[in-house]
Amino acid sequence: MNKQDEASIALWLHYRREPELFAQLPEAWRHSIAEHYAHARQRQQLRQRRSVLPLSVLAGLAALSAAKARAATNYTTVLTGTNADTAYSSSTDANGNLVYRLAGGDSISTTTTGTDSVSAISLQSGTPKVVLQVDADGKGALAVSVDRPETPWPGVHGTAHAIDMGAGEYLTVNGNTSLTAQADDRARVVNGVWVGGSEARGLHLDRSTAVFNGKLDVTTKGADWSQGLWIYRGFLTVNGDTNIVTHGRGTNTAGIYNSGGGTGNVVFNGNLGIVSYGDWPNDTVQGIYNDNVNTRITVNGDLNIAATSNGSTVMGIRNQGTIYVTGNTTVTSDGPRSALGIVATHASARFHAGGDVKVTVVSHTDYTPYGSPTALGNSYGHTYGSMTLDGAVDARVSGVSTSFAVTNSSVMTFTNAAKTAVLRASVDCKTCDVYGIYNDGGTLTMAGGLDVAVSNTGSGARYAIWNIGGDWWQTQSTLSVNQAGGQSVKLDGDVLTRNLINAAGKQYTATTQVNFNDSASFLKGMVLGGSGVIPASGNRGVYTYNAGVPILSFANGARWMPTGTGTLASDFGAGSLSLGNGGAIDLAASWGAFAPGSVPAHSLRSLSVDSSTGGATVNLADGATFTLLSDIRNAQADKVSFGAGITTFNATGTQKLRIAYDPVLDDASWVSAAALQNGTTIAAAQPIVVVDASAAAGGKAAFQSVAGVAGQWSATYENALARFTYVPRVQLSADGKQLLLTGIDIAGTGGSTPGGSTPGGSTPGGSTPGGSTPGGSTGGGSGNSGTGSGTGSGTPPASGNPAGTPVPPAGTGAPPAITASTGVLVAADAALAMANLWQPDERAIARRSEALRTDGAATDATFWADADGGELRGDDNQGSTYRQNATSASAGVEWGVPFDGGHGAVGLLYTHAQSRATFQSGNADLRGNAVGAYGTWNTRDGWFADAAARVGRLRDSYVSRDSFGTASGRYDTHAASVSVRAGRRFQLGGGAYIEPQVQAAYGTLGPSSYTASDRVRFEVGHNRTFQSRAGVLAGQAFTWTGGVGGEAYVRLGVVHTVGSRPDFTASLDGGSLPVALPTRHDTAGEATAGVRLAFGQAWSAFAEAGRSSRTDVVAGGWRAAAGLRWRF
Repeated sequence: MNKQDEASIALWLHYRREPELFAQLPEAWRHSIAEHYAHARQRQQLRQRRSVLPLSVLAGLAALSAAKARAATNYTTVLTGTNADTAYSSSTDANGNLVYRLAGGDSISTTTTGTDSVSAISLQSGTPKVVLQVDADGKGALAVSVDRPETPWPGVHGTAHAIDMGAGEYLTVNGNTSLTAQADDRARVVNGVWVGGSEARGLHLDRSTAVFNGKLDVTTKGADWSQGLWIYRGFLTVNGDTNIVTHGRGTNTAGIYNSGGGTGNVVFNGNLGIVSYGDWPNDTVQGIYNDNVNTRITVNGDLNIAATSNGSTVMGIRNQGTIYVTGNTTVTSDGPRSALGIVATHASARFHAGGDVKVTVVSHTDYTPYGSPTALGNSYGHTYGSMTLDGAVDARVSGVSTSFAVTNSSVMTFTNAAKTAVLRASVDCKTCDVYGIYNDGGTLTMAGGLDVAVSNTGSGARYAIWNIGGDWWQTQSTLSVNQAGGQSVKLDGDVLTRNLINAAGKQYTATTQVNFNDSASFLKGMVLGGSGVIPASGNRGVYTYNAGVPILSFANGARWMPTGTGTLASDFGAGSLSLGNGGAIDLAASWGAFAPGSVPAHSLRSLSVDSSTGGATVNLADGATFTLLSDIRNAQADKVSFGAGITTFNATGTQKLRIAYDPVLDDASWVSAAALQNGTTIAAAQPIVVVDASAAAGGKAAFQSVAGVAGQWSATYENALARFTYVPRVQLSADGKQLLLTGIDIAGTGGSTPGGSTPGGSTPGGSTPGGSTPGGSTGGGSGNSGTGSGTGSGTPPASGNPAGTPVPPAGTGAPPAITASTGVLVAADAALAMANLWQPDERAIARRSEALRTDGAATDATFWADADGGELRGDDNQGSTYRQNATSASAGVEWGVPFDGGHGAVGLLYTHAQSRATFQSGNADLRGNAVGAYGTWNTRDGWFADAAARVGRLRDSYVSRDSFGTASGRYDTHAASVSVRAGRRFQLGGGAYIEPQVQAAYGTLGPSSYTASDRVRFEVGHNRTFQSRAGVLAGQAFTWTGGVGGEAYVRLGVVHTVGSRPDFTASLDGGSLPVALPTRHDTAGEATAGVRLAFGQAWSAFAEAGRSSRTDVVAGGWRAAAGLRWRF
């Protein structure tokens, strides 16, 4: 077996033992490793078969091979580019190049059994330019491999280079090339001295030039050093995709190690993939180590790096020179100590990514001697270096020590105004801080959007942005995000901005400019600055710091959501806060989503918007909004204060106030018929100061106007009893410096605001209060106060419909401002479904009566069974379609009796019915049992009449799904019905007949009361239904052989239903809500077709199917029935 096949099989077996490592490889590499293994195994098996073939067969195969192209050759001597290469076919071309002609599939594999270093291709000083031509078209595959086994104890240092090129050499390979190098000697300490050790490299390029025209695959494995490509002041060009896999146990394991300054240049014209893996207990692992100033690497394609360490530091890209990637860049770094994604380690390092960048970093311990875990690091300092990212960015870091998604102290630019940078940093540590962006004296510009979320498991700080004046380089620090305003900005963490003052008193200013300007944008955290002292360290003296210049603007639905509890202090330094139209300070959102019935744990807070240095500016435009939590019955609410450090305060137009939640909204005691019609005001115990600018602008700050707006998450708020729109009642203080919350208005179906004022007008029950309690006397005016005549207690005026008038359900005309809650409406829908289940027209008895007229006279006893099922569709109380599947099974026994020359029967029956109704916001399961008696009479001249009576008990179990989650209810009720039907059958000859029919039926459901799981009490009144029916039955009798006969029939009818509107009342906490169920008063049509078969005199059976029409108030749909009878 040749060395290349051995290496392919060994690599596959290694990954079979390390499935987790194999899974980390790019899909194309996994496929390549498996493919190389399969081909190597095929060649191995073929060689084994050849070894046992008879000589005659071998001779035949040899003859066939000779007739074809030359077979692949495995060369085992070193190719040197000199006259010593007698094993190779070579010649000099017109340009003086030494050309080696190789066949596709050829391999060069060398090894050593001693202590020497080993190469497969070794070009040293003085050789001519060498060209390896693999097939005539330069598209064949060449495998180059070396193996240096472990030397005898205590070991001798040596190298294994697949290709080794000395100074001044030039190599061109026309073909696809794979390089494999393995060195097994590990370094060890003997008598206090390091001995042994080895270096495995695919390409060793020392001040020389190599060009690969084709795909390049490199695999290295070393017990000590292992590097796929090692370049020193070399020129390397690969015109094809490059894949590198390297394993090492020693130091400086790297897919690419490139050094020597700006003398050389490395270019990959194709995609570049690197897997760099450190075998425990390895030292530093890098995907790419671009060492020394101005060392250059260019990738004209995509770059994909997976770097893993099992012993020490890991870096995806360690850059000191210049790297440019035209395509997308993906880097993964995973290790137990310092883990870094793409990092600059020199002041002049430059990295430029033309496509999207995705970096994932994981550090598993808190021992990070080479730096804290960082995804993107551009922090060596000064403006000589840069990191430029032209596409979208996704940078993530996870650690158990202080960690950073982005660090910068040079120049970092996210150039694409149409793309978003996504930054994630998470820390599992009791006291560690975590940073999204750490800008220390650098210039960081993000032209597009930004999405930052940071998290930790302990008490450490969470910074979405930390921006401080330069420390080491002592420079100004600037950070700007989304200044053109075209993208969303989402910051989950604090924003800190600090100036730095050195020991000589010189200040280095930090400026943070962030533009939040759409409804998806937010800052969930605090705006921080502060002041303090940084102790002297090394050659640096004592520094101090103070609040910098944060410039934050919110508009078009963007929100600042402060975090923390109690009193929250923000520090805007010499910066500014601007709330444009729709921009908001939201003191509710950081607790979570406030939805009806799903209220997160929270507390009331006070936010101070201030500056520790003075000189800050606040701009509030028309439509700027404050969203707060309140407890008006206890005269408490969140509060926003603008402090004395706000030098300039501008409030124009009307500011808005929204209440996200108040406990009074969950209280149903105010609900009544009058409140539903006229609305109500729930007054605060006393006016509550919710926004205060008294101290701002030297006491000259003031508001012009204020208005309340509806609840933030939907058009209505809902408690367990009612849905309603609510608006905070707000006003200005007499001096215009404060915004006051005086109550909550709930609009009624009449459309007026309680008290007659617009939201944000006067206090309940009076004109402008001027500081008086609700309902008090008139005081000084305010900017937008209204007038009204409501009462101070919030009771609406005595006008409109009298108490007890039901509120109409939703969907019956214009949407009301207040309706029954979802749970109440579902309970009402379930009552309607109960009426559908109890049908008074007794279909089973009607079908049995029709069968008797066909069967003829009988005096013996008969047992019969009838099953009926179908699906109904109707309109529910919410204006939506509901579906109801209903089935019933009836069984009866009857006895025939003579009647006036005709025949008749009397009988008893039992019916079980069940149904499932599905509504827009819930469902109901219904079932019932009934017993009854019936009689039918048929005269000899075709007249007939039948009557039936039933009594039963029904159960209704329903579940509603509303903003509270789910609620359920269950109740039982009694039911009764009577039915009378008459008509005459006319025989038409030939077995045909026609039968006009009329019917009258009456049914009733008894009253019931119950309490649902959400504590709502329901009172359900009688539900009465009268049905009248007129129709015709037409049929045709037939006879089959074997004594089987029967008939086919069609039944048509018109049914007029008059259903009462039962009283339906819901109550909770003293509040009462009557709900008007629709009056079921309408006419519908029905059509049915069926067949009935008789098997002699004893047995008969039938089956039929039909459909009834649907109206606005009467459900309709298809039904099917089948049954049998047996005379005994």
